[in-house]
Amino acid sequence: MTGQDKLKEYAKILEKNGRHAFFLDIDGTMVLPLHQGGVSERLKNAIEKGREKGHLFFVNSGRALGYMSQTLLSSAPFDGVISGMGAHIVYHGETIYRSVVGFETIKKVADFCEESGDSIIFEGESDGREDGGRYAYGDSGFFKVKYTYKDKDEFLKAVQGKTMIKMTLPYVPSLEYSKFLESIFDVAYVPPIYAEGALIGHDKGKAIKKTCEILSIPYENTIAVGDSENDRGMLTSAGISCAMGNAPERLKDICDIVCDSVLNEGCAALIESLII
Repeated sequence: MTGQDKLKEYAKILEKNGRHAFFLDIDGTMVLPLHQGGVSERLKNAIEKGREKGHLFFVNSGRALGYMSQTLLSSAPFDGVISGMGAHIVYHGETIYRSVVGFETIKKVADFCEESGDSIIFEGESDGREDGGRYAYGDSGFFKVKYTYKDKDEFLKAVQGKTMIKMTLPYVPSLEYSKFLESIFDVAYVPPIYAEGALIGHDKGKAIKKTCEILSIPYENTIAVGDSENDRGMLTSAGISCAMGNAPERLKDICDIVCDSVLNEGCAALIESLII
């Protein structure tokens, strides 16, 4: 079956089964990686037309809400935002689920880093959004975190009282550091660039299930679109999965559909093919 034949088949499923919920990654899916602007006019129009037909559209990102571009979130009529690797779910402006990394857990990780010389970045949802949601202990690498501390006590003082949702590393950790982190977090690795995770029991796929449970959406009526290893959970969990054309081959192999690349408006073209 060709790619176009698959799209026609899934379009018939959407037409037959009614309202579906789309879960869209940000970086490399809706926009170029680390892009801080809004989605394209074509994608915005596709989402608008989809909502007119009764479908729901969720951002599903590894970024915590405090580090998301507000320009992007307001550039299309999204119904909700899943952030922080599934640890925070917002629907029409209201938080319907949230898992917080407690201060004692942050201290435990900082203690490990002090001994090992490793780094850690915690992401939250406050302090002015975008650059204000991240706090780093050690080298923040290419993330260029505004609040970066070399002294552990200063770092802990800075994060105390803040609402932290997830952790991020500006590199793929060593085996020892990975083992330690995996005792606390569900870690997604994006070699060789970075790793990230929320507390155990959270990832993008589990967040889709939780959203469906809370909002009474039939789980089979879900569509996930992503491009990276941190999208694997949601791509293997959704009723219909789509890999971007710029995704690695190992991710394309597990998906029902492969659309065009982010450079060629693949996400918008997919929505148009399925619902317009």
